[in-house]
Amino acid sequence: MTFIPSGGFGPATGTPVAGGLGPSLTVAILNNYTAIRDKIAEQLATLDTFLIVHATVPMAIVAPAAVVVPGNPIITPHESMDPGLVTYRFQIIAALQSQTEQYAQNQLDQLITGATSIPTVLEADQKLNAATYTVQVTEAAEYGVIDYAAQRYIGARFLVEATSS
Repeated sequence: MTFIPSGGFGPATGTPVAGGLGPSLTVAILNNYTAIRDKIAEQLATLDTFLIVHATVPMAIVAPAAVVVPGNPIITPHESMDPGLVTYRFQIIAALQSQTEQYAQNQLDQLITGATSIPTVLEADQKLNAATYTVQVTEAAEYGVIDYAAQRYIGARFLVEATSS
């Protein structure tokens, strides 16, 4: 199993951005986002289903693979009375080989529910090794044939939310 981590962000520079977030908070949010994304990818790499797990978006993949993609919206700051509480959203693309439909569909079923599912693996460590307060898979969608980088795979997209400060 190969895990490809992402890089971090540098020190705060520049001017405040829209919404009142200053450069220090903006960099902290981005650093947290990177750390959480990497921890999600690390957890996914514990699944035997995937040969490779990408923490960043590659131009192409070799299935079976998982890709951690920014969600929509990516972040929602100020989620509570604590101005530092942020909700981060991710999409996990689980892509399996399409030449073996029945086998791929059986593998995909196991990723959706059960002991080796993506929700079970991610939600087992709610703190993602101290990177978050909570993490949850909120949805599994597009089960079946999915497209990634102009290629077709058997797969699904999982939506993930994590909260942190």
